[in-house]
Amino acid sequence: AIKSDFSLNWFRLILILMRSVLFFYMWDRNQHIFSDVVSTLKELKKQGFDVELDCEPTKTWLGDAVKNSYNRDVSKFTEAFLFMADRATHVLKIKELFKQDKIVILDRYYDSTIAYQGFGHRINLNQLNNIVNFATSGLKPDLTLLFDLDVEVGLARRQQDGGINRLDAFELAFHQRVRAGYHELAAAE
Repeated sequence: AIKSDFSLNWFRLILILMRSVLFFYMWDRNQHIFSDVVSTLKELKKQGFDVELDCEPTKTWLGDAVKNSYNRDVSKFTEAFLFMADRATHVLKIKELFKQDKIVILDRYYDSTIAYQGFGHRINLNQLNNIVNFATSGLKPDLTLLFDLDVEVGLARRQQDGGINRLDAFELAFHQRVRAGYHELAAAE
């Protein structure tokens, strides 16, 4: 994992060096980076890169089920399995994109589950890794970018956006564990 502030030129350099790979960027979901990523993708496409941006939860009925769970009283295990059902289907799409020699950039993937469900919800990390590996058929990113933001700042931004859901409403300690989890995962790669 590379921990970095977002830099268009640096991002271009990575894409020039690597083709037909899976990139995953992770951050606390309360950051406002998505518009920067979209702008970068448009620029990269202008320069001839065949780049596909995708996200989780997906825009499928399984992804809708995950999103619906955000505002329902579901157990941490149900939440994890909903994400894995969505991801298993998503991996099939990613593999098809690879056959077309596309560079795939994902908003959330493997490490998000480990950070939120494992570190945040305290689901056993060994069991969770086994489930995630099963759902992804072992497909891992070639590169993971971590964009970091202080938890309190991220939650304040989320509140300003008016998009508060059940996950956002968890206690501050939950979000701090998620952030610490991301840092631990980045340090391990």
